[in-house]
Amino acid sequence: ATRLDSTGTLLSQMVKWGEGARKRAITDPATGLFNRRFYDESLDGIVRRAEVEGATLGLAMFDLDRFGSLNKEYGAAFGDRLIVESAAAFRRVFAATDILVRYGGDEFAFLLPGRDAASALERCRAVNEEIRSLRFAEHPELRLTCSLGLAVFPTHARTLAELKDKADKALYRAKQGGRDRTEAG
Repeated sequence: ATRLDSTGTLLSQMVKWGEGARKRAITDPATGLFNRRFYDESLDGIVRRAEVEGATLGLAMFDLDRFGSLNKEYGAAFGDRLIVESAAAFRRVFAATDILVRYGGDEFAFLLPGRDAASALERCRAVNEEIRSLRFAEHPELRLTCSLGLAVFPTHARTLAELKDKADKALYRAKQGGRDRTEAG
């Protein structure tokens, strides 16, 4: 009985370790959001599912405005905090069914299953507001802003490549248009 109990405990620990390893492989340790690996491995399937189901799918690309300058001015540790605080802001704005990804550095991607263009644009603009409202006691002068580019399948794009391209170009327009905004299409 003791040997069986020990074996059961060992197996239970191995299952937990395996689940933890899988989670670590697809999440960003700093923010707890999905990571680029998850994004790269899952995006095609998510778009295909939307296509098969006749559903909409928003893809938003996000950058913190002038993050490189902020990192230099305030230091890397504070820059890391800006990333973590931004991730918390995303969680306040987006639904549990939305997929939040830290793509790299200060770059994020948001997958918004079932959201039409108007709903997705509303959520992205809410992210602009939420980031704009962040305050930091040690740097009260700091006003953080962000830029987002949004594309919605099938409204703006019919393929995965087109969806990514349209979201990326919309992000570029947001930056060129003065930052602190969301552009769509």
